Amino acid sequence: GLALVGESGSGKSTLGRALLKLLRGASGRITLDGIELDALDAAGLRALRRRIGVVFQDPYASLDPRLSIARVITEPLRIHAIGDADSQRAKALELLQAVGMEASALDRYPHQFSGGQRQRIAIARALSTSPDLLVCDEAVSALDAHHRAAILALLARLKRERGLALLFVTHDLAAASAVAERIAVLEAGRIVETGLTAAVLAHPQHTHTRAL
Repeated sequence: GLALVGESGSGKSTLGRALLKLLRGASGRITLDGIELDALDAAGLRALRRRIGVVFQDPYASLDPRLSIARVITEPLRIHAIGDADSQRAKALELLQAVGMEASALDRYPHQFSGGQRQRIAIARALSTSPDLLVCDEAVSALDAHHRAAILALLARLKRERGLALLFVTHDLAAASAVAERIAVLEAGRIVETGLTAAVLAHPQHTHTRAL
């Protein structure tokens, strides 16, 4: 797991969007398992997106309020035409349980859940296509301390159990240390320090890291 850490405006979310090909016109090279994203056609990019799950910052804005939780979680499966209705629902149930939610949540709606529960549902949705990479963009910054700790523990467990690569974009060094073995510190669009998380936090070399 890699934590990309920086203050607001440092460019960390821009880098995340470039990775997901949601940002056009960015310069540089992005590769996943040796595959260069800029070299892919639409079909190739679509196939690659199956391998990347995304969890956004705001658990209230990221779930469509008109969809049941079962429909929310299986939306990526429908987009990528994976399985039929029965297998999709079974996958949604499996993932709900994996993120610590009850089966009864399947036929309820987002407004019936707290922010922490909604973020668990968003994580289940992000895992629905069995991705290799999970990108979390400030995924705990909108939560209170109790829910933040629970979601960080959940992400660390899922990463370990499912063999996920994790890109954790955050301004919070404590959150970074909970889920990522490596850290990269961003300032004004440039990585100014990188290394093992424990080592960087114990002995920061760059003035900006020390300031954070």
